[in-house]
Amino acid sequence: MSKAKDKERLSGILRKEEQSAQAWQDSALMTARTDALRYYKQEPYGDEMEGQSKIVTSEVADTVESLMPSLMRVFAGTDQVVSFTPRKVGDEKWAKEANDYIPHVLMRENDGYRLFYWFCKDALMYRLAGGCVDLEQKEQSKSERIEPTPFDAYAVARLQLEEKAKAVGATLEFSVEPVEGAPVPTVQGEVTTTRKVWKVIADNIAPEDILITADCRDIDDASFVGFRKRVTSSALRALGIEQYRIDELNSDRSYTMEQTQRNPDDVGNSPRMQKGDSEKPFWLVVAYVKFDADGDGISEMLRVVYAHAGGNTAEIIEDDEWTDGEAPVFIGSPILMSHTIAGRSLFDQVKDLQDISTVLTRGLLDNVYMTNRPRPVVSDRVNLADVIDWTPGQPIRLMQGANPAERHVEWLQPDSIVAPALSAIQHVDSMKEKRTGITAYNQGLDANSLNKTATGIGIIASAAEQRMELIARTLAEGPFKRMFRLLYRAVKRRAKEVPGPVNYWNGLTWMQCDPSQWPDDMDLVVDVGPGTGNKQLQIQNLLMMGQAQEKLVAAQGGPNGPLVTPIHIANTVRKMGEALGFKDTSQFVATDDEVKKDQATPKPPPPSPEMLKVQAQAAADQAKLQTESQLSQQKLQADTQQKREALMAEIALKREAAQADMQIKREQAQLDMQLSREKAELDAQLKRQELTAEALLRKYEIDNTPNPPPANLPEQQVTQ
Repeated sequence: MSKAKDKERLSGILRKEEQSAQAWQDSALMTARTDALRYYKQEPYGDEMEGQSKIVTSEVADTVESLMPSLMRVFAGTDQVVSFTPRKVGDEKWAKEANDYIPHVLMRENDGYRLFYWFCKDALMYRLAGGCVDLEQKEQSKSERIEPTPFDAYAVARLQLEEKAKAVGATLEFSVEPVEGAPVPTVQGEVTTTRKVWKVIADNIAPEDILITADCRDIDDASFVGFRKRVTSSALRALGIEQYRIDELNSDRSYTMEQTQRNPDDVGNSPRMQKGDSEKPFWLVVAYVKFDADGDGISEMLRVVYAHAGGNTAEIIEDDEWTDGEAPVFIGSPILMSHTIAGRSLFDQVKDLQDISTVLTRGLLDNVYMTNRPRPVVSDRVNLADVIDWTPGQPIRLMQGANPAERHVEWLQPDSIVAPALSAIQHVDSMKEKRTGITAYNQGLDANSLNKTATGIGIIASAAEQRMELIARTLAEGPFKRMFRLLYRAVKRRAKEVPGPVNYWNGLTWMQCDPSQWPDDMDLVVDVGPGTGNKQLQIQNLLMMGQAQEKLVAAQGGPNGPLVTPIHIANTVRKMGEALGFKDTSQFVATDDEVKKDQATPKPPPPSPEMLKVQAQAAADQAKLQTESQLSQQKLQADTQQKREALMAEIALKREAAQADMQIKREQAQLDMQLSREKAELDAQLKRQELTAEALLRKYEIDNTPNPPPANLPEQQVTQ
């Protein structure tokens, strides 16, 4: 058979398989998904009546949103959802590298948080959630500025850069301009490096876009599995399809009910339906199909990428044999059903409860409305317009001649159903808790305020957590375990395209690994399990484990024994640090490499009995010498203290003698000053007397007094 005929036959098989898968989706899952979204959004039922309550309760949304935080804490709160384990001796190093690098690829190179969130949300609401892992080649550009550089140096550097770029398959684009006013020819500008890089892509698949053989019981048994996504004519042209081939694709592209429900404004209003329009919508399908391509009667798995517009014609873009084992698609359900690919969702668990709760709540509110606004019984003597007018305080007028005492207006008071309705609603909540495991006791409420029996609270919370943990374990063992295995294989395929070690940042330091050296496959062990969603319970379990390790260490006579080693103890402390929220546990305990390095360091041999005796005697002599030294030091301290006290006493005596001497000198100086002052006063008085005498003598001489007074007469006698 010619290749054209073979390709035509393959195209026909692909479209039939896709249509069969879509028909199974439409019949088995589409109605449940549309109902789930309608119930989640609390849309009206369509049977509402004017004047009555139209409320729609939120059991579906409450149940889904109550479980989401626990699931996200389990899956996105740690990098170790699963662990790679070696299959043979010598693979331990590669297993450790994979455990460090694969989470980096998922959470940092891809949007791992969103992937986990969307997958869990789809699974809880729509029964079947899906995702894919692929290896894509993308162009990556980086621009760098060229500082002002002499033209000769620029020319040499450009040649060197072009040779390096050619060696790694990159292209360079230079954009330079001359620098005016430079003493020598100088240029400046920028250079853009464009290179193709291989990226591992992990992404979600919308539930309605999952394509799988309808009658398969397991994804690996399916003869056709894949997914589709919306693209434009421009995207198909970028993939290398000629425009006339794109225009030949049927344009009867159909929209599903779910697309209409999710994007009501987009469906049916797009003008992009003409030939040649670069934004005309198409389907791009990535399928893994079992097909006998070589005619030997044995099917081989092919990876086929093709496009169509909803009709029977398709344009195959890629057609390669898939030799990497299982198809890189993972799907899962939160509640498994035996021997079928699709299980049950939380919507299936609580749909009828939301119906019952809605009916009860509507009846309760209608009863309250009727109690507040009862129906009137009126006679023909009443103005009906006033009865119909419910304005507060508005009077009801009677006809002329009617007497109010004749009770022309009476009110029908309905029986209250508040108590039985609330009791029934509480019973519905109890049924929901039993079905889903989501109770008020694991929603952050104070258990003691809900039930005074602490033991009863523990039993209820434990039973509820078991259901939640079962869902987490089901998703971990199924789709997420497969996802990590697919990531491992995609990293291996990328290592074939780009061999050599890769550097990555693990959040604490730069690390390096070489996936090209990893074995073709590894075993995986799920790390999430009972208690992983409850941090407090996890810490308590780790404390119990630490206590058990202490007993084993004591039993074996030390930390280095056959039962417990320092690595075991360090692992317990690390897990406890991670449970407490510390990502970098190296600040509390040594890493495995540091512990192994310390254990690998050769230790000196144990001393002989003679050496032990010598060491004991040396220790005794050292203790004796230390005792004598302490006694000598104490005696020296006592002597020093005594001398210090004697010196202080002598200094005190000298200080007192100096103070007394200073006091004597101070008093002597004061006495000398007093004597000097008195002498000065006497001298001044004597001087005054002399001056007085001289003045009298001069006066006598002037007046020619014949009988001058005797010189020895007192002064008063002379003046008389």
